[in-house]
Amino acid sequence: MLVIRRKSYVRADGTRVKATSYRSKDLGKKGRGPKLFKLKKGGLSKYGYSTSASVASRHLALSRAISRGVPGLTLSRRIGALATLLKRTNPMLSKRLRRNQRWVA
Repeated sequence: MLVIRRKSYVRADGTRVKATSYRSKDLGKKGRGPKLFKLKKGGLSKYGYSTSASVASRHLALSRAISRGVPGLTLSRRIGALATLLKRTNPMLSKRLRRNQRWVA
C-alpha cells in the first residue's frame, strides 16, 4: 500500500480544495514472480537440436523429433517456452527460437 498525498489548490471559480491523503494499491512495475513452469534439460538436444546450429540443421533435428513420435504441438510449446524464458536475457536467441517455433507450427 502507498500513501498518496495531494496538495491543496484553488479552483478557477475561487473555491479552495484542502490537502488530502489516501491509501492506494501499488500499481508499479512488478518484480519477478514465482516460476510458472520448469523445462527439462536436453528435451530438444536428444534429437540433435542446438540453437547454435545452422537453420537447415535445426530444421532437420525438429523434423527428426516429429518423425520419432513427438507431437508437433508439444515441440512447438517446448520451443515457445524456451523462447519466453530467454527473451530478456538473450533476445537474439529468443527470436531464433520463435522462428523455429513458427516453422514447426
